[in-house]
Amino acid sequence: MELASDLRTMTEVAAILSEVTGRTVTTPVLTPEEAVERGLPPFAVNAAEQINENGSPACPEIAQALGLPTTDLRTWARRTFSRPALVEVRHLDDAHGDQRGPPPGLPDRPAGTEVGRSAHQPTG
Repeated sequence: MELASDLRTMTEVAAILSEVTGRTVTTPVLTPEEAVERGLPPFAVNAAEQINENGSPACPEIAQALGLPTTDLRTWARRTFSRPALVEVRHLDDAHGDQRGPPPGLPDRPAGTEVGRSAHQPTG
């Protein structure tokens, strides 16, 4: 298990993921009711409210003081999203006028693969 070395807001997380993936990642600002209406389970809404009110229970400084290895979010994201097998390639419905390919530098979806699969996971 990796332990985080930094505490980040969701806006900061979105900015780092946008930087690393080359795609825009945003964080919606929702009321608790809106979050539940969009499918977030009530227990998750409650947890988010508690963190907003009391701060995060995470304490990276304790892990560091104990000599446990930690990883900052940017390093984790670069390592995680640089693996081609984890990059989702979406080809959305043309009717919506939104067709996306892979992030810059990665080849387009190879023949014989399905949306959401990598070239390393052939179909059939």
